[in-house]
Amino acid sequence: MIFICTNRRYSGSFSSILVFITFTSFWNYGDGVGLHREGNDYCYSDPECGPDSDSWGDTCQTGLRQSPISLPHRPHLLPDVTALHLGSYRGDAFRMQNNGRTVHIEFLEQPNHGHGPRPQNHRPNHLNFVQNGFPIHAQMPFPFLGRYNREESSAYYKFDSAHFHWGNRDDVGSEHCFEDRCFSMELHLVHHLSNYDSMSEALESGDSNALAVIAVMLDVTPAAGHGNPVLAPIVNNIFQIEESSHDEHVYINQPLDFSPLLATTSKPFVYSYKGSLTTPDCDEQVNWFVFKKPIAISHRDVHAFRFLRDSKGNLLRENHRPIQNRNGRAIFLSAVKPI
Repeated sequence: MIFICTNRRYSGSFSSILVFITFTSFWNYGDGVGLHREGNDYCYSDPECGPDSDSWGDTCQTGLRQSPISLPHRPHLLPDVTALHLGSYRGDAFRMQNNGRTVHIEFLEQPNHGHGPRPQNHRPNHLNFVQNGFPIHAQMPFPFLGRYNREESSAYYKFDSAHFHWGNRDDVGSEHCFEDRCFSMELHLVHHLSNYDSMSEALESGDSNALAVIAVMLDVTPAAGHGNPVLAPIVNNIFQIEESSHDEHVYINQPLDFSPLLATTSKPFVYSYKGSLTTPDCDEQVNWFVFKKPIAISHRDVHAFRFLRDSKGNLLRENHRPIQNRNGRAIFLSAVKPI
């Protein structure tokens, strides 16, 4: 579970936020922070379907709280800390998919080490996987059900999935930037409010607080040596998903733990602001929490992602949306208190 407790005020949003994020796993609803919608053949590099094309229309072009943005060096400082339970993002096994636009990660087994609630009752969801070239079946736990009390301005979020953004060079690839500095990659940990059964239901509700995304900057630096060990289970198996597929996932029977990417110092800082999905339809329903300290990775780590192919068979060299206008939005920075 992640517990976020702040005392802040956004324009047109809730104040004195109390956020609990619980751990669960779902079918792949997303292409990045967004939903795959039939007929929406968007891309990143081809002018015919890139960010300036009609494939990124409607809210993507007209919205006033779009993401990603360039985060300022001097945001509004919050005197209160943001309390996060940083031990929730781990699993004994995971599955990953190349959906033609990103690498999508879901944990297959709930952690059972006191880091998040494990559902007492669950029903099997039969999903198709591919392991060593053969289809297999696995049972996914039924989502843990929480509650969202609007009168008390409290929200409970469930972790859904993780995915990555990267570029064709080591100095670009992140979606968010810190003023004029961008990074090699960006990891997104995506959540939705627990009173909705799925990502799609949360977005279809029109709720402006439907999603919460924690973003982590990943930057190539010599300090990473041959690679960041947190990413090793993904990087070492990414060759299995070189070709894109919306139907097949690869099951990796290895532990995966994103938690060390969050608890990097004794007192980390996190930006927060109201934003949107970074893929069409760019719905403005996301509460963003962007960690300020970038994480060291190696050239080998990010280069492994550049050998993936999109749905047309082309190399997926980059998949990051350009920076959007802030439009006067309040951007906050607060210390994180690990709990």
